[in-house]
Amino acid sequence: IVQTQGTVVFNGTDNVFDDSIIVQAEDGITVNTDVTSSNGAITFDGDSDNNADTVDNISFSAGRALTAVTGITLDATTGGITGAGSVSLASTNTGIIFNDSATIAGATTINADSDGDGDGVFTIAANGPIADELCSTDLGSGEVAVAIGIDANPHFQTAFAAVLISYRK
Repeated sequence: IVQTQGTVVFNGTDNVFDDSIIVQAEDGITVNTDVTSSNGAITFDGDSDNNADTVDNISFSAGRALTAVTGITLDATTGGITGAGSVSLASTNTGIIFNDSATIAGATTINADSDGDGDGVFTIAANGPIADELCSTDLGSGEVAVAIGIDANPHFQTAFAAVLISYRK
């Protein structure tokens, strides 16, 4: 567990952890390298105090990937989740949860059930929505759980409806 009153930045070579990684930062998490949990989950909270500070977000540089065995949870109450370009998220079991709004400027791949055995769920929590840029998302999960009303973007609604039909079990 990494906890800080400041910002956590992943730089340099790709980061691979044998077990779960939990990062709780009061003022943002910046992901400039790929992060992998080989045997556990990835939990990032970029606004752990849930108060407005300077940044308070989870920010991905272009081309980043998060990969975990037992789930990925992203939470940034005040600042949201942002991506400067393509982002790839993959979880073998449990799934992927977006607890807050996300704006990702590139192609986004979310695979909440990367082994295809039907136990991964992609969840968008009530604090969404996910912005227009995410409408081109490739959802590889077996199920999609949505606790929000979708933005009034007809392209996103159409794409999302297709996902629901295509992936319903």
